[in-house]
Amino acid sequence: MEDILLNIALEITAVNPYKWLLKYLYDWQALIAALIGAGIGATTPVLVFYIKERTDKNKRRKEHLLFLEKNIVSAINNLSDIDNTLYSFVNSKLKFLIQDVEKIISEQKEGRSLNQYAAHQAFIPFSSIFLLDNSLLKETSDSAYIENLTLTVIRISMDMPEIMRDIHRQFDRTLSFNQEISILKLNSPIEQNKIFLDNLKRFELFINSEIFQHNIPLFLRRLVSLRIALAAMNEWGFKKWRKIFNYPLTEPVDTRMQKVEDFFKDDINSMIKGMLEDKMFNSRLLLIGEEPPERPTY
Repeated sequence: MEDILLNIALEITAVNPYKWLLKYLYDWQALIAALIGAGIGATTPVLVFYIKERTDKNKRRKEHLLFLEKNIVSAINNLSDIDNTLYSFVNSKLKFLIQDVEKIISEQKEGRSLNQYAAHQAFIPFSSIFLLDNSLLKETSDSAYIENLTLTVIRISMDMPEIMRDIHRQFDRTLSFNQEISILKLNSPIEQNKIFLDNLKRFELFINSEIFQHNIPLFLRRLVSLRIALAAMNEWGFKKWRKIFNYPLTEPVDTRMQKVEDFFKDDINSMIKGMLEDKMFNSRLLLIGEEPPERPTY
């Protein structure tokens, strides 16, 4: 019996000596293919979901950056309107009011208009304010620099209505206080007129220093810095942005922020200079690296 089986094996081998090896490999190949097919079938939905999620996120980021940039442009234009409105007021109504009071005081020193109180009326033109609010934080740019700048400009923007109200209150208080003293005749006309003139000049100094040399220039510089950064990320894409600004997270946030600002310094300064040339602003605008002058005593 053993001789018969041996003869059969020899005959098969003689016909195809690799038949058994090929069959063995074929069986294993089929098994491996089945396992790979099952694995691909299981992972395909996950892979498709991941790709779709990344695509949707990139699309949302792109839309968010464009929406944010449009808001920043609107805020810059609105700040220009506020600047021009206040500048026109200071150099027309307020200037003429000061000159008129000075004229009355000059006449009184010459012995004329001795009983005249300078009880004038005037008002600051209303300026609408474009607010940047927390709705801009619903999506993220995935950039610490842009997120921090966005938070800063939102905070300053939300302070603007109170700053404008304070300007109106101070001017109205200056006029109403002078009127009350004049009506009650608590001071002599020339003495009260001098007090009134001093208060008007202090108010003018406050506007020129606080608003035109500090508030508007500093706010504008942050708005322009953010606009430049948003335009760059929109043009480059997030991958290139992250590659360029791949600073160690161990560095302080302020250090990383300063490095990014230094990178865009020339672009920021160029845009601010362009606004000056186009006479969009009358304020003393500040370039990167410049500091506002010291505040005077009001």
